[in-house]
Amino acid sequence: MKTQKNRLFILVAFLLLSNSVLFAQKQTIAQTRELEKISTDQRIVETQRFEKAMGLAAQKGWRLSITDDKGNVARLVGVDELGFPMYVGTQSNVVAASTIGTNKLWTGGSSGLNLDGSSALLTNKLALWDGGLINKSHVELIGRITQKDNPTTEDNHATHVTGTLAASGVNSVAKGMAHGIKGIIAYDFNNHITEISSEATNLLVSNHSYGSIAGWRFNSAQNRWEFWGAPGTTEDWKFGTYSSETQMWDSIANLAPNYLIVKSAGNNRNESGPAIGTTYWRFDESNQMV
Repeated sequence: MKTQKNRLFILVAFLLLSNSVLFAQKQTIAQTRELEKISTDQRIVETQRFEKAMGLAAQKGWRLSITDDKGNVARLVGVDELGFPMYVGTQSNVVAASTIGTNKLWTGGSSGLNLDGSSALLTNKLALWDGGLINKSHVELIGRITQKDNPTTEDNHATHVTGTLAASGVNSVAKGMAHGIKGIIAYDFNNHITEISSEATNLLVSNHSYGSIAGWRFNSAQNRWEFWGAPGTTEDWKFGTYSSETQMWDSIANLAPNYLIVKSAGNNRNESGPAIGTTYWRFDESNQMV
């Protein structure tokens, strides 16, 4: 009798476990399908916004790219919800492993974990979206970068950030956080929501050291301060707004719970604007910087 009860218990437990596994599989399939839908839908949205921006740029003389005196590059990628140009640009990034404690995790580090990213299971589980083409022939990166789109211009910022993530340590000072990783994938930031949602189920971590121009910005090329908020306002609505794009980031993170998206917050702490009473430029109602 006892044996029968034990067998019955094992059978019930097995059935419950099987149902749980099947439910998890169905949930994963549902999540994957939703991510595919986001990717398809966003491709249409991003294409429409880009085409509209290109048309308006021709009419209004908007620049297609902006470079500041620090070498950061911003490109016209679309129009925002108010119809104004949306420039997405790279942001400065200097990170030392010792500052954040990553060196403690490495082989020989004080944690004893001996982590360097070299497991074959981690190959191409790390991704980067940035400003352009990575220098794949760099001695610290050679043979480990798969650029999955087709940017035409090599980008120093993208190469630098890739080094921060994965430089092999030929120069010991340049050693990256996951210096042993056998391969990472890369894209530029055009059509990023489409691409992120498409890749989400295959990734563990991705890095995004870029953001939209907002608030005060000093235009070093023309030696002037510019305010990127809406006409007639004293605060840029883009700071703190839960935009449609922000919602897409959250949806992707929710549908791919094992995937960590690392997004920069920007480097605006020193963008204080012009002295009171001095001249600056801003958008007028016709989307012109005046």
